Amino acid sequence: MRIFQVMVAGMTGCVLAVTSLAESRTVLRSAVLRSGPGAYYEALVEVPAGTPVDAQPPKHPVWVEVQALQRQGWLPEKAFEPAGKGVEFAALLKGGAGMAVSAADMAAATKGMVGTTYRDRPTVQVAVAEQLASLRIDAPMVQTIEGSLSGGAAGARMRVPAAPEAGLVMLRPDAELELGQALAVRVAEQGLVADEKAVRYVNAVAAVVGARTERYDLPYRVGILKASGVNGFGLPGGYVLISEQLLALAQDEAELACLIGHEMAHISRFHGMREFNKRSTHRQSDSVFDELDATDDTPASDHEADLNRLADTAYLTIIGKRARVDEIEADLYGVRYAAAAGYDPGAMVRVLRRIADAQQGESDDAFRHHPSLDERMAAIEQFVRQSGTEAGGQTFAGRFREQLADRAR
Repeated sequence: MRIFQVMVAGMTGCVLAVTSLAESRTVLRSAVLRSGPGAYYEALVEVPAGTPVDAQPPKHPVWVEVQALQRQGWLPEKAFEPAGKGVEFAALLKGGAGMAVSAADMAAATKGMVGTTYRDRPTVQVAVAEQLASLRIDAPMVQTIEGSLSGGAAGARMRVPAAPEAGLVMLRPDAELELGQALAVRVAEQGLVADEKAVRYVNAVAAVVGARTERYDLPYRVGILKASGVNGFGLPGGYVLISEQLLALAQDEAELACLIGHEMAHISRFHGMREFNKRSTHRQSDSVFDELDATDDTPASDHEADLNRLADTAYLTIIGKRARVDEIEADLYGVRYAAAAGYDPGAMVRVLRRIADAQQGESDDAFRHHPSLDERMAAIEQFVRQSGTEAGGQTFAGRFREQLADRAR
């Protein structure tokens, strides 16, 4: 424990003693030091596991103000918790009996696929990855939304379940971001909407909801797809994509929060990584990865086809036909995240009912792989009744219409 005492002379000649306590702590898992207590604040530096830091007394339930690597900033509380039992990405590349995901599958997203392989595919918008990565969240807007929610008190962030990390494949953060970017490129073949006002607002709502997820330290980013159809995708690394048509079906901020929360649940509950574990038919030997390594500098290598195929395999594996249990879980956790922020949990059922009405006779969107919407709505209503999740939260229909008014014209 370190104690610092500062003597300040008052205007009237009296002397005030200001005491600040800083506790010496050690980072147990690598984390990003941010300029404020939230994943949407500027990233300052990565703090490796084993780094000693000086932590200030608690001011926030899940973020800690620290002095680390000669920088002042904020680390997530989970940085001081032991790492989970999941398999690290580096271990996957080295192989071994514990390998659950093919190194070759991961190579599709981490061996320069976005930069080289996909640039040769005319239907893919590589700029999508750069557009998502460059998104900057409007912190003042996030704080305004946060402050207007009755459930927005800092303590609400504690009402989230523990992350299901044990026994799962745990990607290194940089590898997960690469994978998410690669899949975003694959999904957003028609590009993203460039409506700055709408994107700014949607991402601010996402930051509020994301702070209630198990992975509150993940910098969630939301893109609005130009693609037709009522679709939504939650991708590794915190990338969320929702279609224009899906956004158009929402009528208030609570419904938007629930839709975003659903996609965030796929990310925070590691649904995509679970699918890798289940689909052993997609595993390949490490020799394939070794061959790819050996030909990295060879233009138009025969292995380019392997990279493309594996990339599409990763896409289908992670965001293709979602398991029924994953969809139901994403609904329930999405409701829980939104309700923890102070939104009306009934909003999820309202927007799903609207989607069901819009879907009649349609069969070309992602929802055709999901459980029936009636089944999902029934599960949500039962969850709200039995879980103690308070109904009657806020909806902010007026703010929603104001922020997205230009899109309604």
